[in-house]
Amino acid sequence: LMQVLAICLQFYWDAVDSDSLRSIYEIMATGLRMGLCGPVSRVRARIAVCRTAYSTHPNHGKLTDLPVLSTRSLLDFSPADIAQQIALMQQKCFREIKHSEMLAWRRKQDKLASPTIAAATELFNRLSAWCSTQIVTQESRVERARMFTRLVEVMEVLRKHNDFASLFALVSGADMSAIRRLTRTMELVKGSTLDQLRRFSQLMNTERSYKAYREALVSSSPPVVPFLGVHLT
Repeated sequence: LMQVLAICLQFYWDAVDSDSLRSIYEIMATGLRMGLCGPVSRVRARIAVCRTAYSTHPNHGKLTDLPVLSTRSLLDFSPADIAQQIALMQQKCFREIKHSEMLAWRRKQDKLASPTIAAATELFNRLSAWCSTQIVTQESRVERARMFTRLVEVMEVLRKHNDFASLFALVSGADMSAIRRLTRTMELVKGSTLDQLRRFSQLMNTERSYKAYREALVSSSPPVVPFLGVHLT
């Protein structure tokens, strides 16, 4: 969608008015919330080019006073800050789950009967997709390697917070086939970072009914956010 927007702006800028551009900004803001910093940056760059090229256009004055969207990268924030925000979201979601919903889910996986469990599952899937998206949307393998490293650093902090749910989500995202195919990118990642990811993968491994995870969960001191998938089967 962002690529289509950039192309449309290139060829139809003279038809854009302030209302249309505000709608485009809303789409870009949605893209940022989804973690699509790279594609949004390219649309923003196209807008900047068009503004310069069409500086004499009658609409130019109306378009220049629109707000500029921030496209700060995940790399602009510390792993601790990122992990803290993720853990807070996960904690809020986990605390809303009711015992009755857990029992109902074991009988029948019904989203209407167990809405908070469905919400926790959705959050897991969103975090996993967000992790992989942050990596693959970077424009160069150097940037992808830096983003990969940053996300593993976030995983380290999540482990210290005992947020197993978010840790498993990010590990799953980093292990997607789209990431595993980035062999040239992985050549730029430090061996210690790859080793750390392997340790997290082993921790959340499904072998022997998640034995490594269960042992880590038992030995962890509260507060703890467990990975619900293990406890719902």
